[in-house]
Amino acid sequence: MPKDMTSIILDALEAGAAQEGLDIVDVEVVGPADHRTVRVRIDTLDDGDIDMQTVIDHTPWVSQVVEAVDPFPGAYELEVSSPGIDRPLRRLGDFARFAGSEAEVHLAPTVEGRRKGTGVIQGTDEAAGTVTLALQDGEAWTFPIQALATAKIKPDYAAIFSAAKAASAKADEPRPDEGADPDDADADGDATVE
Repeated sequence: MPKDMTSIILDALEAGAAQEGLDIVDVEVVGPADHRTVRVRIDTLDDGDIDMQTVIDHTPWVSQVVEAVDPFPGAYELEVSSPGIDRPLRRLGDFARFAGSEAEVHLAPTVEGRRKGTGVIQGTDEAAGTVTLALQDGEAWTFPIQALATAKIKPDYAAIFSAAKAASAKADEPRPDEGADPDDADADGDATVE
């Protein structure tokens, strides 16, 4: 695989993503040379959650763009998905958008004596092109976005499970109109009490 193929696909997708209302989160090429898989993670441009229908609706456009690039001789598979709960971060804007979230970061060169760290995203400095994390050990770590190798949101599983449990409990609550006998309603639809 040419070294830049991932970047070529990413650039082609990003060229038209805004008109489609999409954020191209990342592109990944995996698999053996004779059976490549191109994974494209998409998100909405606003702060709303992306749903499966949005992914389905935009898959033909993603497929058309990738096909126009013609990344590999022969067949390959295309997977289009949402970013998931461990959303990759690759641009300064990603870190700005998710300020306050916990992230796991790996750098290509060492910066301030560190190559990796986990902490809360404190903010970004667009002019300097830097990101600052409040690390778990209490230190602030500032690094240039150009040094980024990989980064992703570190999911708060306790909060996710708690929210899922609360939603499940709410779904199990009977609605006020459940259990009412339709024969006990008077002419204007109000239930009568005997």
